[in-house]
Amino acid sequence: MSSSSRNSTICLLLCLNLLFFSLVSCDALVVQQATGTTATCPKDALELRVCANLLGSLIGILPIVKPPKEQCCGLIQGLVDLDAAVCVCTAIKAGVLGIIPINIDLAIGILLNACGKDVPSGFHCA
Repeated sequence: MSSSSRNSTICLLLCLNLLFFSLVSCDALVVQQATGTTATCPKDALELRVCANLLGSLIGILPIVKPPKEQCCGLIQGLVDLDAAVCVCTAIKAGVLGIIPINIDLAIGILLNACGKDVPSGFHCA
């Protein structure tokens, strides 16, 4: 092999190495979490009992007096939709709300919608 051909090959290989190393040596993505307090489902599930009257009046088994929407929704307000759905699901399954609706998923949807939240797609209270 002639020296010019050899130099061209080495130059080409060095350029390819530089190209490949520049592609793989980028920094990793750093995700920062928001600082501050994060909302959680109430540790004492009995606090969610105020949601029983709201749910009962929304599905028509209790007279509509003035459901405690502010109290119930205030408990799940800071939660993301999935956490709120799990929180209400757990309360219903534990019997904290005092009512066991025939369709739990529908009841969760009604309660969350009343509080301005959405049921995550594919969520099923199991």
